Amino acid sequence: MTERRWTLPEDRKPLTRKQRIALFLRQDGRCPNCGQKLETKGSQPVAVDEHLNPLWRGGSNDLTNRELWCVPCTKPKTAIEATQRAKSNKLIGKAAGLKSRRPIYQGKFKRKMDGTVVDRETGEIVSRGRR
Repeated sequence: MTERRWTLPEDRKPLTRKQRIALFLRQDGRCPNCGQKLETKGSQPVAVDEHLNPLWRGGSNDLTNRELWCVPCTKPKTAIEATQRAKSNKLIGKAAGLKSRRPIYQGKFKRKMDGTVVDRETGEIVSRGRR
């Protein structure tokens, strides 16, 4: 069995002009997700550079791992990946024995589901909820 090693993700490296044009030509000037024709401004394609396998998941900055996507297609992809990354980081933190980042604040009072405010120490009702 091979040993798995954890490595830090690479830093995102911007595409050079030549690389951007090479990707544009490789994709025939179309977004690989929706097929929409990508816009160009001068000789530069106006599109978002996306990693197929994200850097945080072990992807690389190679051109084989990159595509140019139209702007409307990148937003949902980025939102999905952000959710996945947050879940992954939470699981890694739990496995490493780290506590939640959010401190749990427990002040003197607590509000019940009916809106009533109660003193935590004495249990005395401070104010009544709406009726």
